[in-house]
Amino acid sequence: MFMEKRKLTIFLSHSHKDEEKVKKVRDLLELIGCEPLIFFFKCLDDDNEALEDFIKREIEARNVFLYCKSENSEKSVWVQKELEYIRSFDKNRLYVVDLDDGYGVDMVKVLNRIVRMIAVNRIFIDCSPKEAKTADAIAKYFDKAGMQTTIMSDFRNSLTTDEILSTEEFFRRLNKKIEEAAEKGIMLMLTSDDHKSSWYDYTVAKALSYGARLVKVVVKRDKYAAEEDIGSGAAETVFVDEYPTKKQLDVLYSRLIKL
Repeated sequence: MFMEKRKLTIFLSHSHKDEEKVKKVRDLLELIGCEPLIFFFKCLDDDNEALEDFIKREIEARNVFLYCKSENSEKSVWVQKELEYIRSFDKNRLYVVDLDDGYGVDMVKVLNRIVRMIAVNRIFIDCSPKEAKTADAIAKYFDKAGMQTTIMSDFRNSLTTDEILSTEEFFRRLNKKIEEAAEKGIMLMLTSDDHKSSWYDYTVAKALSYGARLVKVVVKRDKYAAEEDIGSGAAETVFVDEYPTKKQLDVLYSRLIKL
């Protein structure tokens, strides 16, 4: 079965002096299915430390962080503390919206940033059974970050015996899933430095025909092989171990959010 779909939970770091503008940002986030969290505690701008632990816990519970930048927030001691804390453990998921850009909130610019976050939030992982353990480790990392992740092995396991035996039905559902992923998210195509898969070639070709954004993830089994000798065959390539390190997964995440 597919992994459980989760909403993108967003912590909005802002100054209470920008309350009306921030509410508009919040409304946009809710409109497209996100769960934004905002606090309008006026005491925070007075450098009140009593709520610091509470706010930190709320920050840690969110998937994405949105800094509502303004002249007011730049001067806010508390907002700068929030940003410092966020950057200390997960600066890759910190986005910025400039509230002072234009008259009021530049809704078009804000919406574009939000749509980008939503697109990055949907990850489709394709792999052969040989890379299943690596795919699972990657999925767990992104699941923790609030990503909506689908693994192809999960898709195959969701089919009945009759559906698997019916080549036409299997590929109809497969192509539909690839088309959906290409339209709504990013595709991670796993392969190995010692494994050539016709399944991989088919999925890549079909995904490209749908205009998908692809990242090739090469599982390095030969620790002595140089990455440049393995080759890529894709615009974006990330190399990981069979059991990826956090550093490798952080690199993969940083590549995704730049697509």
